[in-house]
Amino acid sequence: RDSFNELPLDSIDATSVYFMIRIGNASDQTILNNINKARLAQKSCKIILYDYQQSIHNIVEFFRKEINGYLPDDFNESELRDCITSLAANRIHVNLQITIELVTAHIRTGAKKKPRLARTALKVPMYY
Repeated sequence: RDSFNELPLDSIDATSVYFMIRIGNASDQTILNNINKARLAQKSCKIILYDYQQSIHNIVEFFRKEINGYLPDDFNESELRDCITSLAANRIHVNLQITIELVTAHIRTGAKKKPRLARTALKVPMYY
């Protein structure tokens, strides 16, 4: 983002390539296309998405498509530093606010578990 001065990240591997993609109201297909383009341009790059304006559940799908980090639209310099530090250590990064939203949304909508039959109930006697 333009408002940040150069971040002194002495512990970061200088050979890593980072792509920050602002996604705003872009369609999911456009976002996936941008992720694929970044991967084609630099296979081992680290991809950080930010400013997603759609359903929070879709962020999980972007991680499945191998993004490395997510930040909200109002991230600050400290959050960016934390994100880059995590990625440099080969960990994914999700902003705490988004993590809480994802967890609580899953709890509220929670997948209903199907009742499991006991093992003995799975064995059906054969009557002739």
